[in-house]
Amino acid sequence: MLELRVLTDDYIRRHENVANLLGVSWHPSGTSICPILIMELACEEHPTLKELLVRPSPVSTRLELLRDVLEGLSAVHHIAVVHGDIKPENILIFKSPSAIGFSARLSDFGFCRPTADYKWGAGGTPYWNAPECLPNAPANLKADAYAKGRDLYSLGLLVCHVLTGEMPFGSADFEDISRMKLDDRATGLVTAKLQISGSRDDSVSIRSADH
Repeated sequence: MLELRVLTDDYIRRHENVANLLGVSWHPSGTSICPILIMELACEEHPTLKELLVRPSPVSTRLELLRDVLEGLSAVHHIAVVHGDIKPENILIFKSPSAIGFSARLSDFGFCRPTADYKWGAGGTPYWNAPECLPNAPANLKADAYAKGRDLYSLGLLVCHVLTGEMPFGSADFEDISRMKLDDRATGLVTAKLQISGSRDDSVSIRSADH
């Protein structure tokens, strides 16, 4: 199980921005035995980035959380693995002695893949996925579905969401979102949202839609 191998990697286990694996249990499932991962417990009040950012928060706090996410993702890429599902729900929040009182840690490696392994499907969450991961992506684009760039694309959408207080594509349906991504209109959309956000008050209330 790749998720277990990633979380037990010496480099990852020591990293402060990746959720810690505390133990492993095993249970029978049909003819095989499957692992159950025991993870550390996140904040009860706001266990994920999605819940935390429902509350008004200053830009400095949001930037610090994004820094944590970037550090965690860099650690995963350092061991030649793609996370494959960067989104607010997969960023856990923990209390910490930092200036903002908590830190963010990358979690849920169920879709992680080795960067050079083409045997797996792209996986991930459609709303946050890069265009190369879409089922209707052209063949030449799909070849990049296993590269680190897909995580960076999703990270860009996450940055837009955290800094603007809005979902990157609003409530558009999957077909329209796919078309925007494949036509490379997402960059312009995100840039426009960030420019508008820059003229707003320093503190915003972020309410995530369920995607």
